Amino acid sequence: MKNGNGLIYQEMRVTIKVILRILSIQYILYQMGCKENI
Repeated sequence: MKNGNGLIYQEMRVTIKVILRILSIQYILYQMGCKENI
């Protein structure tokens, strides 16, 4: 049980890191796009 929960926790952390990375990249691209449009 403990190992299973640990694996789930690790997977959640990795997934959250990936999501945050994707969101940050999209935010940077969005900011660059806005600056280019202006």
